[in-house]
Amino acid sequence: MISESAVEELFSIEGIMVAGHPGQIRLLVDQAVIDLNESDVVSASELPSSLGLEERIAQPVRLVLRRGARLLDVGTAEPYQDVVWQKVELFAMRTRREEPAWEMSESYRDLERKFFASYGIMNVDEIDEEDTRS
Repeated sequence: MISESAVEELFSIEGIMVAGHPGQIRLLVDQAVIDLNESDVVSASELPSSLGLEERIAQPVRLVLRRGARLLDVGTAEPYQDVVWQKVELFAMRTRREEPAWEMSESYRDLERKFFASYGIMNVDEIDEEDTRS
C-alpha cells in the first residue's frame, strides 16, 4: 500500500498511447504529443477505446506519474490524426470519378453562351473568342 505522503507525490494523465522511442512513453493529449520517461510512470491502466480509434496502433490509457516527471518532448499531434483514427469516407466520394461522366454537347454550349450574353455575363466579343478556340 502507498502511504499518504507518497500519494500526494503522484498525479495522473489520460491520453492515447502510441509507439515511441525505447525507454519513453509517447502520449497524445488533446492536440499535443508528449514524450515521457518510462521510469517516471508508476502505473498504467487501459481505458475504453473510442469509436474509430485504430486499436492496433493506439490505446487510450491513464498513466500515474511521479511529481517532477520529466517531459522529454512536446509536439503537435496533427501528424497522428490520419494514422490513429479511422477515416470514414462516404460511398459516393469513394466511387466518384475524377472526370465528369458526361460531356456537354456543342448545342448546349451555344445555348449557354447566348444565355450568358443576354444577361451581360459575357459580351459578344468573348463569345466569338470562345467559338474560335473550340
